[in-house]
Amino acid sequence: MRVVVCRQYGTPEDLVLTDIPDPQPGPGEVLVRVRAAAVNFPDVLLIAGKYQIKLPVPFTPGSELAGEVVAVGPGAPFYPGDRVFGTTPTGAFAEQAVLGSQSVVAVPDDVDLAEAAAFGVTYRTAYHALRSVAAVSEGDWVVVLGAAGGVGLAAVDLAVAMKARVIAAASSPEKLALCRQRGAEAAINYERENLREGIRDLTGGGGAHAVVGTLEQVGLAALICGVALGDDLAPGKRLFEAHCSPCHGQTGTGGRGPSLAKPKLKHDDLFKVIQFGIPDTEMPGAWQLTDREVAQVETYVRSLGRIAPAALPGNPDRGKSLYAGKGGCSACHIVNGEGRGYGPELSEAGARRSPAYLRESLLDPAASFPDNFAMVRAFVKNGTEIRGIRVNEDSFTIQIRDTQNRFHSLRKVDIATLEKNTTTSPMPSYRATLSDSEIDDVVAYLATLRGER
Repeated sequence: MRVVVCRQYGTPEDLVLTDIPDPQPGPGEVLVRVRAAAVNFPDVLLIAGKYQIKLPVPFTPGSELAGEVVAVGPGAPFYPGDRVFGTTPTGAFAEQAVLGSQSVVAVPDDVDLAEAAAFGVTYRTAYHALRSVAAVSEGDWVVVLGAAGGVGLAAVDLAVAMKARVIAAASSPEKLALCRQRGAEAAINYERENLREGIRDLTGGGGAHAVVGTLEQVGLAALICGVALGDDLAPGKRLFEAHCSPCHGQTGTGGRGPSLAKPKLKHDDLFKVIQFGIPDTEMPGAWQLTDREVAQVETYVRSLGRIAPAALPGNPDRGKSLYAGKGGCSACHIVNGEGRGYGPELSEAGARRSPAYLRESLLDPAASFPDNFAMVRAFVKNGTEIRGIRVNEDSFTIQIRDTQNRFHSLRKVDIATLEKNTTTSPMPSYRATLSDSEIDDVVAYLATLRGER
């Protein structure tokens, strides 16, 4: 079958079309004949090596697809011939793709497969903007910029369904005609008309309740909506709770991510960190937020620094000795280039994890098992055996970091057997190994690890 492969970071024109053997589904997986695949902005960032997670090449891009089931593995609740939509981190730009059955849903017979493939990212993004962030209600004026694009048209559709009054803004008469067909009450050609004046006239001077789109200037949304920029923390707090609290905690004091309630944060350019994320970490970029929204989140996060940080019990020096000695942690983890093993690198553990999360990881590792974490063992057809941690996987390739911290990118057709452990943590609990005070010491030491030697 044919697949699109990214062999080196670059532009879409640098992608290569090649042939590989047909993949086969494993337990709980389905093989889908791809009839349509969506192209989204994150796909462009991935092939350029600019996404928050930088995937080792080669890999097959594409995250959304629709088609028919060709074959199923044991335990998969689908049948050959079923029309389905599926999501995958990568691998959709191919004639066939293997997906976990939990990532696949049935598509009704009266829904076009191309529309199904393009539905997920665009409509979820638009819905989140309109309902979760802006809380749009019936009768609200909603401005959609770039209204003829993927997220733009989705925002028009959903805002109309919410009985909002939609002003579509686009760059050509053809695009505006399309938006009117989808239910927009009014349309503005921002290449020929004054956007601010047009919105003011249409709304009777009251401005819009919400603006959906990417704004080049932070103040543009305020000018359009008639809202003054200021030190009000409420908008940033609402955005933080929607996007950031799952990792950093509802009040920013930490969780899976580090506490942000500090007088000085590690990254001075917080705006760019929020917008683009931190490469090679679990910190994603908020590419779906406008510049103004990113600025609101930044203002709120910096306000958290006014909260006095809590003092940690325990002695970091004793904790360092326990880490290397009695705890035996360096046999499985790397800190500043020292150590080895399958465990996650801990050089920035204190910057990326809260003390509460670090403590839970020591006492109950299974409870803090990272999402999508898998220990793998690959038996390559040339006789090589590679053990390590899965960095990324799609239908055709898998990337593995071995015990020597080396990265391997393997084509699945070259692998004879691939074993995965995604359910149990290899890390033991330290409840019986370390006393309560020793746990305090190790947590205090881990909290000092911030990527600085």
